[in-house]
Amino acid sequence: MVILTRDYSALPKGELLIGGRRVSTGSLGEVTHIDPTTGATTGTFPVAGKDEVDAAVGAARAAFPAWRKLPAVERRAMLLRLADLIEENGERLAQTGAIENGGPIAFNRRGCVAGPAGWFRYYAGWCDKIEGRQIPIGEGTLDYTIVEPMGVIALLLAFNGPMSFLGFKAAPALAAGNTLVIKPSELASWNVLLFGELCEAAGIPAGVINIVTGDGRTGALLAGQPGIAKISFTGGGGTARAILEIAAKNLTPTAMELGGKSATILFDDCDLNTAVPTAVLPALSLMSGQVCLSGTRLLVQRGIYDEVLERAVAATGSIRQGDPMLDDTQMGPVISKFHQQRVLDVVTAAGARGDGRKLVGGTPLEGEFAAGAFVTPTLFADVAPHSELAQKEIFGPVLSIIPFEDEDEAVAIANNTNLGLAGYVFTENFGRAHRMASRVETGFLSINTYGLLHPAVPFGGIKESGFGREGGHEGLLEFVHVKNVQAKIN
Repeated sequence: MVILTRDYSALPKGELLIGGRRVSTGSLGEVTHIDPTTGATTGTFPVAGKDEVDAAVGAARAAFPAWRKLPAVERRAMLLRLADLIEENGERLAQTGAIENGGPIAFNRRGCVAGPAGWFRYYAGWCDKIEGRQIPIGEGTLDYTIVEPMGVIALLLAFNGPMSFLGFKAAPALAAGNTLVIKPSELASWNVLLFGELCEAAGIPAGVINIVTGDGRTGALLAGQPGIAKISFTGGGGTARAILEIAAKNLTPTAMELGGKSATILFDDCDLNTAVPTAVLPALSLMSGQVCLSGTRLLVQRGIYDEVLERAVAATGSIRQGDPMLDDTQMGPVISKFHQQRVLDVVTAAGARGDGRKLVGGTPLEGEFAAGAFVTPTLFADVAPHSELAQKEIFGPVLSIIPFEDEDEAVAIANNTNLGLAGYVFTENFGRAHRMASRVETGFLSINTYGLLHPAVPFGGIKESGFGREGGHEGLLEFVHVKNVQAKIN
């Protein structure tokens, strides 16, 4: 295994984007970004303070009247041009993604390019289809609705897929006629800054899209800015609670896409040749387990339990872990050395408590990879359903395997969590599959496949996995008001 050399000078400049102006300093200093693969410093970003956040929101508010009044066909043309530019700059976006969050280049070509371009094209098609309705409430009265944009939307993004999150959030918000202030994670800001450049090249007017980099202090200032019409956040529950507390002071509405501890359920009639690799490989290798919808609990019916353990170990051993810039790499590092240690501590503590039996993994990579934040893919068998290992989101390459006897026990174990984002069921029994779809407590469930976040499909969680939906018409409705108009006509 090797680590390719990096050209960090090719990254965009670490600058704020406020009303079309580039701002190179922030009143709260700067933050350094570290390449999680090499441990090298890639550059610095300004940490936006109150003055910069207020200016960004002010610029978005100033741009809002003209943007909302722009003919829908013109707004659509800009979003379609932006989608084209994302594809034209695809390799740069993919390489930048691999540098900033350690996701394999093959994954980033989908997550940074194909996926977001598709989402912008989908929502561009909605620009001239946002309609109200006429309501017959009685003779002599005309009653109708008008669907209006909300205003300035604050987008607070996680590190594990910033370009994807822009597709999920920015595309529908812009299509509906809103303006944006975007705050990327301090762990992955480069591609969001590049996105700002592409928006300018697409002809989107100055002030419609503003970007403020920084850390949690910047996010808190943005969440509390009274000019914000809505906050859309992707991240962890702890940060979400802090945002909600701040937003409550201004009664600012929010949409929250939070964590998961999703169950993948394998019944004894499933096709193991498909089910085991589909259950195991994405949970461990996809962004090194740092994906909220990953099935990090694998529930297996006892009749096939031993065979699944054997197949799971073999599948885990096939994962090619290494430099994310290499085309054949399937799994890179976790996001930082701090997070690497956190995941390793979770593995050690689980073993000490007897939460389960470790089969493989749970170690750092050594040699030339020692400076990076690598954790080998980890399997635990015989995991107790009520244990901390089975209950808490680890956000790393750790898969907990739990046996069950029958359908009722599978449902009880799957629902035994405060989270409810996604779920996966593998069975050849059609009736059972759809019974499970109605019984498992999630916002999203896949049958005999891994979840596909298509732009036309609504996605989101229940319980402590959040509220609001991204994708489809439901995702568009997150960024509009419905006004009712009633008039006497005789």
